[in-house]
Amino acid sequence: MYRVDDYGWALSGRNTIDLYMANSRDMNTWGARQETSRSLQWGDPQQSLQFLQSHQDYKHIKRMVLELEGRHQQAAALR
Repeated sequence: MYRVDDYGWALSGRNTIDLYMANSRDMNTWGARQETSRSLQWGDPQQSLQFLQSHQDYKHIKRMVLELEGRHQQAAALR
């Protein structure tokens, strides 16, 4: 079981997750792969919005904020 908490531009909007590994050996052993995953618990959208609002200097985060605010047309225009 892993906690996914990543707001980086390389993953945003790509339906991917990035797993944390404690060291390079484990990271290289795991590699990049396609795996089936299941979400046991989704995060709180309001908590995400609070965190992301102070990081809107980045376009991908601005898009996430707009989506969390329900402003989907404006978010789509940023793509």
